[in-house]
Amino acid sequence: YLMDFCDHGGSWLYGMCSDDTDGDDFTMLEVRSIYETVRADTGKIKLFDVIGYDECLMSDVSVDYDEMPYVGYICNSEDSIAGDGWEYNLVLEPITLNPNMGGEEAAFHVFQAYVDMYGTSGSLSTMSIINTTVFYHDLVPAINNLAQKGMHEISGYTTDLQNCANNAMDWQ
Repeated sequence: YLMDFCDHGGSWLYGMCSDDTDGDDFTMLEVRSIYETVRADTGKIKLFDVIGYDECLMSDVSVDYDEMPYVGYICNSEDSIAGDGWEYNLVLEPITLNPNMGGEEAAFHVFQAYVDMYGTSGSLSTMSIINTTVFYHDLVPAINNLAQKGMHEISGYTTDLQNCANNAMDWQ
């Protein structure tokens, strides 16, 4: 139904679920291996209705792309997670009261609990819901199209791209 990862996150590059005792993190490749093992053991294609990341910096196209085959909805943040993270009593109460709700509604409750706890303004209010079907059908082709155009036309935009990179805000 709902899988939640919590602790420190760092997107595809830095991994997630930091173990402060030995400095080891899950990599996204390790997570994919876990999912594939669960798939083989259960025969299920979609493993979860919702995967949540109560971790910083996990709303990233590369993370969402990797999760897409295993889940219907992803709840994650592109910035730091506020305070002590998700307020689990707010997340789980509506799901406990209605355990037959669908993935979209459950994902909304994760999102709403975060908003109720931390508000909607400021740098720590970036919780999102990714519908993996829409992501696959709409965003992935657009990214591929952009990449194809970029590969063929990039040399004419080198100065513009460097200027954009130099003037972009740092994410942390």
